[in-house]
Amino acid sequence: MALQINQGGSSSSTAECMYDIFLSFRGEDTRYNFTSHLYKALCDKGFNTFIDDDNLQRGEEISTELLKAIELSMISIVVFSENYASSTWCLKELVKILECKNFGQLVLPVFYKVNPSEVCKQEGKFQIALTKHEEKENRDKVQSWREALTKATDLAGFSYKDGEIVQQESENPENCSRIWCYEDAYEVLTRNMGTDKIQAMILRSPNPVTMKLQGEPFERMKNLKFLFVENVHICEEFQYLPNGLRLLEWHKFPFSSWPSKYCPQKLVALNMSWSSRIKMETIFKQGIQLTNLKHINLQECDSITELPKLCAPNLKTLDLSSCTELVTVHELCVTNLETLNLSFCYKLVTIHESVGFLDRLRIWDLQYCMSLQNLPNNLRLKSLEGFNLEHCSMLEKFPNIHQEMKRLENLHLSESGIKGLPSSIGYLTQLTGLWLKGCHNLRDLPDSTYKLQMLEFLSFDTARLRPPCNFFDGLSVYGFPSLRELYIYECGIELEFLMKPNYFPTLKVLSISGTDIVSIPESLHRFTTLECLDIRSCKQLRQILRLPQFIKRVDARGCTSLDAQSSSRLLNQIGEILCEGERSDILSRDLFLFHWGDERSFMVPGTEIPRRLNSKHHSVGNSISFRVGRKFPNVFAVYFAFGPVPRPSPAVLNVYLSINGFEKVLINFITPYRDASDTLWISSRSHLKLQKLLNESNPSDYNHVEVTYGLIPPIRNLELRRWGVKVECICCPQKSSISSSMAPTLVDNYSDSDLNLPLKKRRKY
Repeated sequence: MALQINQGGSSSSTAECMYDIFLSFRGEDTRYNFTSHLYKALCDKGFNTFIDDDNLQRGEEISTELLKAIELSMISIVVFSENYASSTWCLKELVKILECKNFGQLVLPVFYKVNPSEVCKQEGKFQIALTKHEEKENRDKVQSWREALTKATDLAGFSYKDGEIVQQESENPENCSRIWCYEDAYEVLTRNMGTDKIQAMILRSPNPVTMKLQGEPFERMKNLKFLFVENVHICEEFQYLPNGLRLLEWHKFPFSSWPSKYCPQKLVALNMSWSSRIKMETIFKQGIQLTNLKHINLQECDSITELPKLCAPNLKTLDLSSCTELVTVHELCVTNLETLNLSFCYKLVTIHESVGFLDRLRIWDLQYCMSLQNLPNNLRLKSLEGFNLEHCSMLEKFPNIHQEMKRLENLHLSESGIKGLPSSIGYLTQLTGLWLKGCHNLRDLPDSTYKLQMLEFLSFDTARLRPPCNFFDGLSVYGFPSLRELYIYECGIELEFLMKPNYFPTLKVLSISGTDIVSIPESLHRFTTLECLDIRSCKQLRQILRLPQFIKRVDARGCTSLDAQSSSRLLNQIGEILCEGERSDILSRDLFLFHWGDERSFMVPGTEIPRRLNSKHHSVGNSISFRVGRKFPNVFAVYFAFGPVPRPSPAVLNVYLSINGFEKVLINFITPYRDASDTLWISSRSHLKLQKLLNESNPSDYNHVEVTYGLIPPIRNLELRRWGVKVECICCPQKSSISSSMAPTLVDNYSDSDLNLPLKKRRKY
């Protein structure tokens, strides 16, 4: 993808931002007219603007570079045109842009030859496009696109004609409707040149500056609707801001309250993050109803000690994250609130009961509110989907849950002080993730936990979940039929319960690392869906009787008590699993929470090479070569025996494969931490993927395959005792390239290309 970035303009003053502006647009509608003029005008005005120069026909998935560019932009301008919604790429961009808006990004919608209501209500071509998407895409995904279009039109925007957004209508800035250039804004404000023609102003200096206003320049800007101020410190208080302001974004606002003659009744969006002097009680005076206000961002405002009674019936987002002096949240009359972010408010103690009855609240983030003690006693949050209380270490009581609260999907309680969960947790019938790691005060989980039949992820440590009775509250199904990942840390395990496969018919990941388990019983092999077993640092573990037949990953680092017989049995089982080849070439399409794909990886204590994997293809250098025919062998595995690993060890060991001189492809990697000392790592990849590489490398009856490794960065004192490749090759024993030193060699120009990429697109070397 060709990315065109203007680097000539000013750099962002915020460390996280690389671009001033990101442009989102439908290429076939506006690339060669409005958007190209807009891009040029922005660049001419000194804005470091990102434009995707390949917004034509392409794949469905939005690229990583583009997502990163959105994240690294201070402002996103979304150009809505008649065919905007026909592109899933544009819609995915829009969803990402609105996510970034929640973290302070300014979003400006532009309506090019479309009516804002057409976008908001998805009428006309927007309706046609979304209906077509519903034929191919998940309905929930399409619904999220519909919601994004509606939210975007809620923002303060303008309907522009071709060329109008940054074009100067006059050589005199006071006669312009929109002032985007810092020099022009500076002139207007320091020479008191404000007029009622000015509707929008960006006052953003490339470097921090102090400015003294001349008179009351905002007093005459009666029609000003948009004001953005950043990197400019106004040294003296002023009395006026236009009462017609719709969007006010002023980072590091220097005063404790509004100008005395300003009334924010028409304000739609407010962003005054990082304002160290602002106080809520002075800007939202009690009794004032802010009917137009939809978005408030006051994150990292250190002078805010309380959130007073707030009456804003149409407010949708409220962000007070990292307001480190906030202690109390009073009554909130915000019936349409969807997102409430109070995370990292370290001194927050009490939240008013009214918050527990916000019917439209979808996301509530309280993580790292380490002084929080009092939540509402009852929660009837009908729309809540995500609730985060991680690291609320002083919070001991979890509220009662109303039976109508059925939409919650993720509940994060890790490292909280919760002593117990109410039996009403069983009402959360749509819950898919429950995080309880580090809840050291939590001893038992209620029996109603079994009602969480949609649960896919569960983690806990000190708490115990009792096996169900023969009859439990009318439930005919015991266990967790949807559970895919189960993490149990540092606690005793009731093996009778955990080793019953019928309780976990879809389990893919089982982690019991750091527990006091002594023996893993033979019944484990009946977990036919299990793909990953994490038993790291189980210091008392003495035996593993039998692994599941189709296991893909086992991590047994630090299991220092495994007896010789169990270690030998474990290694032999791993050898059998790898040498039997693929059970089928159908890979799991469902990579829900983990992304190991077709990789098989085993970490076991000791440095003994299993008899089944012993091979003549081994080396003390960093390269091993062999030959294969037109079919890649079913049996292929790479193994490394590590000696002592120094601390710290931030390096990554990458394993590469090359066929017939084509470019090296990354096939696996591992970070050899200290707990990898005296450990054997055995790894393989899908036969399908390896055959695909062979097919695309101009194959013949004799094909040269080279496996290499590289440590990035190199570690001089890492002892690699042995490494090799087990493969059913067609060659006589080949001499490996042997270096004169045991020190690992850094492989240059490594590629982490995905194995799905065709080799013809990779260069030869």
